[in-house]
Order: sequence, then structure tokens, then C-alpha cells
Amino acid sequence: MKCPECGYDNLNDATRCNLCGAKLPKKDLTKKEPTDNRSIFQKIKDFKDTPRDTPKTAALISLVIGLFTPVFGCGQIYLGYYNRFLVEAIISAIICKILVSYTGIIKLIFQAIYLIWFIYTVYDSYICAQAKHKQHKLPKLVGLVNINK
Repeated sequence: MKCPECGYDNLNDATRCNLCGAKLPKKDLTKKEPTDNRSIFQKIKDFKDTPRDTPKTAALISLVIGLFTPVFGCGQIYLGYYNRFLVEAIISAIICKILVSYTGIIKLIFQAIYLIWFIYTVYDSYICAQAKHKQHKLPKLVGLVNINK
């Protein structure tokens, strides 16, 4: 129950405000809570249609998934961009295969490429989350390839 004096949120059965000590109004037990007469199917549909993610939340979740998964591009799965994920995962697999197959300077070069690719896939998940939430067109993968969903 909110205090009418200071606005502090007290327990429902409190008689005085825990913050300022003001007397709280008694709860009217005769009031009936409004009932929701919609069917369960309508409630589920309304829940699915309600935007729950703020742009920062969706971007953060996608970023975290992208950071902590060994297969690069997994942030795209969270966003529902499966084709984009597939392309990023295939590129990651090719780079890994080259890393395992070679030694010396080639391995060193591909380690740097792999690190750059990892950073790019995390960034790509982030900008795709921003574009999805703002309902903008998806950016091209690596600025060259247009992959939609």
C-alpha cells in the first residue's frame, strides 16, 4: 500500500508508513477486483503480441549470448535470424579448420582473423537486435551480403 504522504510502498497489511510514520488509509474490503473475462487463448495471444523487450534488453541478451557461446553468431538465434546465424557459423567453422590445419605464420594470421571475426559477430548480433527492435532494415553481413531472416 502506497503512503499518501511520501509515496513509500508499504506492506498491504501495514497501518502506518514505515518511512514517514503517517497513518495509512484502511483497505476497503468491499471493493471487488476487476475480473478478466477473456479466454485463455486470447490472453496468450495478447501476451505474445505485447512487446516485452526494451531495445537495450534485447541487445544485451543477444550480446551476452554472442559473447559466451563457442559457436560465433549464436546471438542471431536468439533474434530469430537463422540464415544469418548459419552463414556466421559456417565462416567460423572454416576459420577454425584453417587454424587447426596449419602452423607458423598462417596460424598466427588466422588467429588474428578469428579474433576479429569473434568481435564482429558479437557486434553484428548487437546491431541486428537494435534494427529488429526499431523495425529497421537489417544491415548487410560484413557490409556486403544481404541476408534477411
